[in-house]
Amino acid sequence: MSPTATRLLPTTHELTSTQYAGQDCAWCRAPLGRNAAPAGRARGQIGAHVVAVPVFQCSPGTGCQSHVHHPMKRIN
Repeated sequence: MSPTATRLLPTTHELTSTQYAGQDCAWCRAPLGRNAAPAGRARGQIGAHVVAVPVFQCSPGTGCQSHVHHPMKRIN
């Protein structure tokens, strides 16, 4: 299942420069290299100008799609 089906993409203002350039995952910020899958288009607005850029995510089974890359939860 695509992460975009269950959560909203970040806006262009929330992206880092490498996410904006399509080099890092839109969700977990991991470097993508050849392990990129389309995630959709991040949208934003600067004044009257609408800004939309394609963003990418980790391929299924890698990066944020795998259990290894999920951040650990803190136990109180």
